[in-house]
Amino acid sequence: MRHLVHAWGTAQIVHPLVPAQPGAQFAAGSTVEGLVPVLIQEIRRTQPHGPYALAGFSLGGLLAYEIARQLSAAGERIEWLGPLDSPSPTTADLLLRQMSPWHRLRGLQRRSRQYQWTKLREVAVRSIRQGPNAPSPDEHFDMRGALQIARRYRQPGHELPIELLATADTVTVVDDVGLGWGGYHRGRLSPHVLPGDHDTLLDQPQVDDVARLLLGSLQRSRLYFGVASRAMT
Repeated sequence: MRHLVHAWGTAQIVHPLVPAQPGAQFAAGSTVEGLVPVLIQEIRRTQPHGPYALAGFSLGGLLAYEIARQLSAAGERIEWLGPLDSPSPTTADLLLRQMSPWHRLRGLQRRSRQYQWTKLREVAVRSIRQGPNAPSPDEHFDMRGALQIARRYRQPGHELPIELLATADTVTVVDDVGLGWGGYHRGRLSPHVLPGDHDTLLDQPQVDDVARLLLGSLQRSRLYFGVASRAMT
C-alpha cells in the first residue's frame, strides 16, 4: 500500500505493513496464520479499534483477508476489504505451475504480438533505468514463497464483503474474473478488472487509476455504513 501514499496525499491516510521477508525470501514453512498476528499488533498500535479499512497487493490481499477475519472475530468492525490482484488460495497450485520457465515461454508465445512487444519494452526500459543487470520484478519479491504460503492456508472463506481489483493478465492466467474467490469466499464479491498485469498494477500511470477506484469504493462504503476509519492498512 506504500505505492498509494503519494497518490492519495491527505485524502486518505495509509499505514503500509510488510510481512517479514529477510533476505528477500520468506522463511521455510511460513503461513498466513503465522504472519498475521504480528501485523495485527502493528495495526492495533496505530489504531487500537475499528472501524478498519484493509487492502493488500498480491499475497498481501490474502493476509488482509485473514486479518479481517481475526479482527472481526475479536468484535471489531471491518468497513472495507480490498485485495489487489490477489488470487484466492485455491489457485496457488495453478499459479505455481505457471511459474515454470516452460509455462512462461509457452504463455508468452500464445500472447499477441502487442503483448510480446510490451514485455520486451518493459525489459528495455528497466535496463535503461537500472542498468543491463537490472533484476526482474520477481527477483524483488519471493513470489514462489508467497504462493507456497497461500497454498498452506487452511481457513474457510468468511462473509465480509470484498472489493477485488484484478488485472486483465491475471484474469487470463486464472481464467476467472473473480480470481478464484467466487468459489471460496462466502460473502459478497465485487470484482473490478483493470488493464495491464501484476507487475505494473502499482506503477505509473496505472497506480493513479487504482488509487481513484479504491478511494471511491472506500468512500461509498463509509457512506453506506455511516462510519469512518482513520486510516487504511
